[in-house]
Amino acid sequence: MSNYFKELKDYITNEEMRDKDHITAFDHVAGSGKSTNVHRILGEFTKTKQDKVLYVQPFVKDNQMDKTVATINAFAGKPVAISYTSKNKVPLKTAVEAQILCITTSRFRDICRQEHRDLLSNRDILIVDEYADLVERLSLSLEDISQLWGEYGYGFPDIEWLALTLREKWYHLRNSISYSSKTLKFVDFKTEQYNNALSSLKGLMQNATKKNRIFLNKFRQLLENGCFFYQNQFHTFDYEYQIENSLLKSNIILDANAGFDFRYQLSDKFIVKKQENIFNYSHSTLYHFDINTSKSGLKKHVGLNEAILEQIKMEEGKSVLFVTDKDNEKGLIESIEKHYSHWGNNMEEIAQRMKIQISVDHFGNLIGVNHYRDYEKVVLLKTPNFDYLSYALTYFYFQTMSHQPVSDIQLFNHPQVDLIHQTVVAGEMYQALKRINRDNSRNAEYYVFTDNQEVVDLIVEQLPSINVVKREFSVAKKRKESGEKKELLHDIRVRQMKELLLQCKKEGKKEIRKKEIRTIIGMEEQKTNFNKVLKGLLPFLQANHIEVGTRILIF
Repeated sequence: MSNYFKELKDYITNEEMRDKDHITAFDHVAGSGKSTNVHRILGEFTKTKQDKVLYVQPFVKDNQMDKTVATINAFAGKPVAISYTSKNKVPLKTAVEAQILCITTSRFRDICRQEHRDLLSNRDILIVDEYADLVERLSLSLEDISQLWGEYGYGFPDIEWLALTLREKWYHLRNSISYSSKTLKFVDFKTEQYNNALSSLKGLMQNATKKNRIFLNKFRQLLENGCFFYQNQFHTFDYEYQIENSLLKSNIILDANAGFDFRYQLSDKFIVKKQENIFNYSHSTLYHFDINTSKSGLKKHVGLNEAILEQIKMEEGKSVLFVTDKDNEKGLIESIEKHYSHWGNNMEEIAQRMKIQISVDHFGNLIGVNHYRDYEKVVLLKTPNFDYLSYALTYFYFQTMSHQPVSDIQLFNHPQVDLIHQTVVAGEMYQALKRINRDNSRNAEYYVFTDNQEVVDLIVEQLPSINVVKREFSVAKKRKESGEKKELLHDIRVRQMKELLLQCKKEGKKEIRKKEIRTIIGMEEQKTNFNKVLKGLLPFLQANHIEVGTRILIF
């Protein structure tokens, strides 16, 4: 294994290998012990070198940061590493002087935004464990534009002009592009008048409170970057977050997904050093069940969890990990308890009587988690998609950083954005699968429920020689309301909304929250259907001078 990490060790210890202009990513396979080996390399490194290291890892939960510091110090034979986190309140001077300083990804993001710059003082080597996502979405609604005009329109002619112009542009785009449009419309602001407004915004930000500075920064980023108009909002990103702001003499990322994650191909700042996949999975099996497990897909199925449990046959193993999303975690536990109620009253009792380990976890909570390492079965019940706008903004971010043009994007029909989508989802699922059987010493079973074949193909490439069994899988779908009943219900809700809004206007109200309307007309949990009803009311709203904001209606 020391040979497996030899190239990485050279990039850390050999000054001739250092590259201050690029970030070198190493894709050592998940479960190969890359973190532990890096801790060993760093600890031994301090015995002969004085170079200072900034080490970044995702979390502090489960004492992971404390373990990192302890491991490095154990290999060094002396206290060379300390952590600087919200939980470890060491003096700043102590943190700055430490030879190896360990921080979280969250604090590293602040450094990339030109904050906490003391932590970079006189440091030589940057090591980031896992990909650090620096794309922060900034969204501007009609309400934000109205707030800008209300708070800064008087006394600042350029700001008043900006607010009125953005409002006019918002209405033009809203009327020409439907809410359900499949197009992300790109908009830029490259005129002299916008430049004057930008200068005024920067001047206001200098003396603003933190809250107002954050608010004004959204407009600044909008003008500087351009944006996408989508679902009645302007969307851009915070250009302040740039990894170039933190580059040292040597810059390294440790990411098992780097070899296939398309984001690394979007900037010439990244260099990926592909490593051999040292594992052979011929003794294990991946079962692929072809079914839609996106967020919308899960809502359409009846009895999905129960049907899946029939396929897993937990009683034939010793341990199983179920992975879903956070919203469905509770429902999954209830399904397990119901399906195996003849074994016990709750999941703990069921596991005890069946003499197996049963765990349920969710995407977003698995990076760096090792307590499932000896499990032999893992079941992915969810395709961990983000909304398409997230992937489009990542593309937009890297295009802007590389000074490349951006244009309109069609949903699910853009080569680069689709590759970001596929590889990020594959990376999430691969990392979830690799929570079990970490050292590949067991005959493991990997169950994947998704209809995304491209993602499954990418995952299989990361598991050499694994046996793949694909199975068709279907469950009953929820019955839709009959057209006549649905139409009648729609008409009732339209009438209720009209009566409610006219009453609010008569009472002199300035606004009403959409959530309040949904509650009153019985659509509290039906945001999508509510938006359809609202869309049908546009002529009525315009005739009565009622504006539609993101969360409120304005009289």
